Amino acid sequence: MSGSRFILPIVVLLFVVSIEAIWAGDSTNRVISLALKDQFDDEMILKPPFTRPVLVTVADRDGAGALDGWVQPLKEAFPGQIRFFAVADLRPVPAPLRGLVRRGFRKDYHHPVALDWHGDAVAQFPVEKTQPNLLLLDGGGRVAAALQGPATDPGLEKLKQSIGTLLGVSATNNPADPPRNQAARHAGPRPSGAASAGAVRQSN
Repeated sequence: MSGSRFILPIVVLLFVVSIEAIWAGDSTNRVISLALKDQFDDEMILKPPFTRPVLVTVADRDGAGALDGWVQPLKEAFPGQIRFFAVADLRPVPAPLRGLVRRGFRKDYHHPVALDWHGDAVAQFPVEKTQPNLLLLDGGGRVAAALQGPATDPGLEKLKQSIGTLLGVSATNNPADPPRNQAARHAGPRPSGAASAGAVRQSN
């Protein structure tokens, strides 16, 4: 039993090494950008440049439950200093069931979640099924860190160090970016009519 406590951190670190090796071999130094609609039918746009680091989280139904282990400690460590962009990998959902799934997201999540029905996110970076996937983007939209799997202390420490490095750089080049409470945006009743339809949300 005691040996199993050491196995999980090692496995997660292997995940980190493998995913970072993929990005290290990417000679294009690609820039990540996305435009997807959330569960409220608002468009969520992720397009650089950004005035603060962005943490993109991607998970399917099986991997979503492990995201809080990453996200909550980072929110506490960097309140209002980083932008979270949540993506739900919904490729397996048949078209006739999408409306039902969207309504489920509206009920369960007050914060915006980008619904990826066609694999738009997966087309830009490797995603592990049944696992939480995290990408930390710098101000130019380039990948500063990439991790997969359940949260561990070593993984969180590595991610915190990467975020701290980006914040140190951005603090010298950009004005302070005020916190944005996204959860509050959808926590209350939604306005009816055309005023709320098709709203565009851009992250920066």
